[in-house]
Amino acid sequence: MKKVWTLVVLMLLITLLALPFGSSQLMKETGAVWAAPGGPGQSQPKPQPLNGSVIQAKMDKVTINIGAANGVKPGMIFLVKRASGPNPNIAEIKAEMIQPNSTNCKVVKWLSPDHRINPNDRAEKK
Repeated sequence: MKKVWTLVVLMLLITLLALPFGSSQLMKETGAVWAAPGGPGQSQPKPQPLNGSVIQAKMDKVTINIGAANGVKPGMIFLVKRASGPNPNIAEIKAEMIQPNSTNCKVVKWLSPDHRINPNDRAEKK
């Protein structure tokens, strides 16, 4: 039985080692190239900005409409912005409790004098 397993492993290794060499003719004919994922020959996906909107805000507690499904991690800092007004930057908030599609945050720094965050204000990863 041991000889059979040794033979199977040996054949598997030979097959795996021969694969790149045996496919070189096919690669020439098709113009294919060997490349590691994300290496030369493949385009790198551009990182998507992590932006959302405020769902609700009360004092220094803020809930935004993006969560774990969007890549939010505990401790991430977001800049809360308003679309109009003399000072569009309102506050910096820190992600604390992450659900699949929302995140509870806490204000860590106020940037506007009125200390007010409204629903639909933008939250952009800093």
